[in-house]
Amino acid sequence: MYTSTQAQCAGGCIDIQLRNTHSTLEVWLMPTTATYTGPVSATFTISWNAAYMANLTGYTSIIPEIPIAPSGTGATETSGSRKYFVYSVVGGSSYTLTSNTPVKVLEAVLTGSANAGLGNFSIDNDAFTDANNYSYFIDVGGPDLTGATSSIATNVVLPLELLDFKAVQEDKSVVLNWKTANERHVSHFEVEKSSNAQNWTTIANVPTSDIKNPLSFSKNTEGAYFAKDNDAFIESNTVLYRLKMVNQDSSFTYSKVISLQRTGDFSRLKIYPNPVHNALQLTIESDKNTTQIIDIVDIMGKISQHTTVNVSKGVSQQTLDVHALPSGVYFLKTRDNKGQNQTLKWVKL
Repeated sequence: MYTSTQAQCAGGCIDIQLRNTHSTLEVWLMPTTATYTGPVSATFTISWNAAYMANLTGYTSIIPEIPIAPSGTGATETSGSRKYFVYSVVGGSSYTLTSNTPVKVLEAVLTGSANAGLGNFSIDNDAFTDANNYSYFIDVGGPDLTGATSSIATNVVLPLELLDFKAVQEDKSVVLNWKTANERHVSHFEVEKSSNAQNWTTIANVPTSDIKNPLSFSKNTEGAYFAKDNDAFIESNTVLYRLKMVNQDSSFTYSKVISLQRTGDFSRLKIYPNPVHNALQLTIESDKNTTQIIDIVDIMGKISQHTTVNVSKGVSQQTLDVHALPSGVYFLKTRDNKGQNQTLKWVKL
């Protein structure tokens, strides 16, 4: 369930829509007339009642072509009875917005006390935003389309307070740790991983203290958790992680995204095409000169081919002739002279 509001504008209008799903605020764009293709620029201010201990502590841009980010200092401002957080896009790339079809462009994490969600969140164009040159507008290649102040009132109860979330490299793996407070009716955590901030994969499912101790369902509990990613750097030398915090009613919120850059020696292996008929192409990226032992192993664990190649620092290409192998599933296993192992699955047609 969510409540929503739309800032009003006239003419060939693009609306901004503010949605609230538990402790995540979402900002959407939607053309109210014809489909639009072209550059998208936006500036908008989210505000809320300063009497409520709420903060917008993080954000995730959903669409690469519309890279929304905090504007100005990127800090919460207070003016009178309201708090404000400003976001902007400056000259977004060409993008297609379909008539009457909302597109989510931003998720912002809401944190604070248990009643933070009652803060009457708004998308604003008022004295504060005007005075600070942060007038709310949507620009779709013509004049600015300025909207009126609009508000929503919610009865959201924040499910928990995330005190800490960090990732530490241990050899070729990554260990993730997080701490929480004031857990209430929380089911579990899902640890999600990405190499590009767009495609996310769940790598761990961790039950909360509530599940471990059913008698605490109605109490405020604290927890310390961890998960380990043993395949952290297979696809990329930089990895991104976030927590999906799932409540017992299946609603959920996301944590901030944290990134980790691999340190130390590494080599990365890619194969193509897959499936393959005759020649399997290997791309090996290494940060040092090394020797790679390459084995092709069938589904029963029998080595079908064995070779050793010298790999130079940087990117190297190797070709393996596999035309004589029977059709089936195989594994390409590599080991360098530092003992680093990698395994990739492929199919012979």
